[in-house]
Amino acid sequence: MDSELYPEHEALVAELVQLQDVDRLPHAMLLTSDSGLGLKAVCQHLAQALLKRAGQASEADTAELLSAGTHGDFRWVATLDGKSSIGVDQVRVACEFVSKTAGYGTLKVLVVEEADKLTSAAANALLKTLEEPQGDTLIILMSRRPWLLPATVRSRCQARKLPRLSEATCKAELAKQGLTSESYSEQTSRFLENWLVSALGGTLEAHREVRLVLNKVLDRDLSARELTECLMKFELSEAVEAVVRALEERLANLDATGHGLPTLITLHRLIASLMQRIRGGATPAREVACYEIGVLTAGASENKINVVREGLHLMGVARI
Repeated sequence: MDSELYPEHEALVAELVQLQDVDRLPHAMLLTSDSGLGLKAVCQHLAQALLKRAGQASEADTAELLSAGTHGDFRWVATLDGKSSIGVDQVRVACEFVSKTAGYGTLKVLVVEEADKLTSAAANALLKTLEEPQGDTLIILMSRRPWLLPATVRSRCQARKLPRLSEATCKAELAKQGLTSESYSEQTSRFLENWLVSALGGTLEAHREVRLVLNKVLDRDLSARELTECLMKFELSEAVEAVVRALEERLANLDATGHGLPTLITLHRLIASLMQRIRGGATPAREVACYEIGVLTAGASENKINVVREGLHLMGVARI
């Protein structure tokens, strides 16, 4: 088992195991989380618990097989080394696994990590299996940003969202990373979890600086040029990810009827789409991308929704 299960997520795993005991576990689930933290651990612990109950082998043998990655009734699909997306060939192999009879017990489990990284062809290849899985199978798609998945895929899964980590848990984990309370004192408890994700992923510096500059541009205290220069300090994928997170925090703190909310939502969706394209292997020019994000953010600060809607076509993002 690679990941420790956070206390806040233990109840969800227990609940899903109980559903399996009464034969009410769905055949396909979309497991989501605001920050993405804990998704992998929940899937690992859930798969182990379910396969132990459904298997003919002892619990110790099941745990050993899963740890070694050799359990015949379990598959984990993720991006391959050097790749930024999950390809159709990977999904076809996974679907073939689902079509076979369980060999170690009565249940097969397929997990797709970061399912929003499925290419269009891969997502389409998965559809029929989601509709009609063979035998007793559980398919788990995990995603921090499920809206990037096709609606046809989402509609075929029962969605479950991980509860957020408590403030105490986040602070304890941040302390393990060597961060003092002063370094995140400005964070609300709601976004301590995002801070922890950045700390664990080594992107805290980008997250902190981009968040600060982007908010100043939206508040009209800085110009598009300052944001462009800030983004240029980091790798493009890292910078775009930081912008998306900063916008999510900004949106969460706005009143539902707040001025400029539709424009900010549109900006977030467009830049999230850009992030998805980069994950899919697109390589927009770094200078152009950073410049356009700066200009669009400045446009959003003035509530120019048409500017936001039209601008990102330069980077190949579809209009929304």
